[in-house]
Amino acid sequence: MKKLTLMASISFLLFVIGCAKDEIKTADKTAQKTGLTNEENGDGNWTQRANFIKTRLSSASFSIGNKGYVGLGLDSNPQGNGFIAYSEFWQYDPAFDSWSQIADVPTEGRFDAIAFATSTKGYIGLGRNSGFKIFQDLWEYNVSTNAWHTRARFPGMHPDKAVAFSIHNKGYVGTGSCGQIYLKDFMRFDPDKNKWEGISEFPGSRRSGAISLATANKGFVGFGYNTAEGGLNDFYEYDPLTDVWTQKASIDEGERFQPSGFTIGENVYIFSGSHGRFYPEYGQIKNDFWKYNITTGVWVKQPAFPLTPRMDAAWFNIGNKGYIGGGIYFPDMHKSMLPDFWEFSEN
Repeated sequence: MKKLTLMASISFLLFVIGCAKDEIKTADKTAQKTGLTNEENGDGNWTQRANFIKTRLSSASFSIGNKGYVGLGLDSNPQGNGFIAYSEFWQYDPAFDSWSQIADVPTEGRFDAIAFATSTKGYIGLGRNSGFKIFQDLWEYNVSTNAWHTRARFPGMHPDKAVAFSIHNKGYVGTGSCGQIYLKDFMRFDPDKNKWEGISEFPGSRRSGAISLATANKGFVGFGYNTAEGGLNDFYEYDPLTDVWTQKASIDEGERFQPSGFTIGENVYIFSGSHGRFYPEYGQIKNDFWKYNITTGVWVKQPAFPLTPRMDAAWFNIGNKGYIGGGIYFPDMHKSMLPDFWEFSEN
């Protein structure tokens, strides 16, 4: 296991984003039309599963088949000062509700990396080490051999706190920041050709700390932070067949930085994250929980997120279930690392 110590005075970068407003369709309005209240009509249930082996924030996560994978990230230094950036990786098996360690990524420890997966391979890349060096590399994990291999480096500027998703066995990576330069370009990675190519630029403002997810045929990117406006709540859909981004409905008071989420079928779930201010007080970590249906284009508010409010968590979906674990709440970073791990099932 390779690890690097990060000084206690760690200072994450904040990032510039802005957005146009879309027509807003909120859960409250939907509830008024149906006569049902949000609190009475949660669309699923949370079940606690085996705790993650470690406590982590800013880790990387993805799923392949019926397994989930979580690795990299930061943990408190057991010797008392600063944080440690890791290169280790773990596999979660929901059939046995168990964690097992897989091969470390053969590079130095990092956090804020991107991650995505095809039907057979997992990928991690970018991010930064304890010295705030920002990486430009990409690593591929082969499940059958339990081995990592380098692939083509990310071209152009190498963003930190970028987002990534996969559709049709191709990876999509974009936004983020490189130093004080904020980005909105997007690239597509083709594993068969081991090649990156540009796609349509993200139409929202430059940003970092956003979230990205994907259903079978569409990608979604939204939220994040900019120093001028604080947390943002805009939300965009990407169609890889037409290479077109389309702005979708936003969430009333839904702005957030580094939220968590997953997709189940045609539903996108978004929750937690901070209001956008770095080193927020505990009360600024959000615990709301929202569902977006890609067919209706409507956000429906769910009962409050029942877990400890957090940001920088790991999350993925396996089949018709979503998973979230780890992350951090405030005010004391060193005493606020979370090891818990939860499964969400729709009713």
